[in-house]
Amino acid sequence: LCTMLVIPQNNYVQRIFTLEYFSPDKKKSPITEESLSGRKSEMISAALIFLDNPINGVGVGNYERYYQEYARKLYIDFRKERREAHCLYLEILAESGLVGFVSFTAIILYMMHTLLRVRRSAIDKEDLELERSITALILAVSGLLTGYIFLHHDWPRLSWLLIGIACSTASLIEAEDQGRVPVRSEVDRDLPGT
Repeated sequence: LCTMLVIPQNNYVQRIFTLEYFSPDKKKSPITEESLSGRKSEMISAALIFLDNPINGVGVGNYERYYQEYARKLYIDFRKERREAHCLYLEILAESGLVGFVSFTAIILYMMHTLLRVRRSAIDKEDLELERSITALILAVSGLLTGYIFLHHDWPRLSWLLIGIACSTASLIEAEDQGRVPVRSEVDRDLPGT
């Protein structure tokens, strides 16, 4: 692990040096840098695929199949391999259309609304431990969703696990508040060794 920190991979070093393209005295445009032009091409292609297939998209997992066809028209990225959209939201729009995007957005909005409601309840009950836990979940999910602006869905299991934990935690706490499940103190009292 320490070796990885001391000796970064060559690809990482090359990417760090691309930051010099943003220097005002550089003549080379950052858009000519391969990874930036590639991402621009991938994101624009995803938007164009969506505009051509707005309702249902081209099907889950099919963005890569359509990418080259759309990228050739843009004259930005000339790599021949299949690419991913590098933006989860554009990828969902391209592959699942408005139907998939509205469904995904509804899940996220429901989860965040429920978490914020539970956090407000924890603040009202002066339950600092619960408030901090829910705040941590909100920040984790917010960070994940923010990262998806620039990334595609690399870790779907982790993402859905985090979203599942957030939804189930909020639902359990709401059920506890409504008296539908035993409160935490009663459960703790019944555990062996407590």
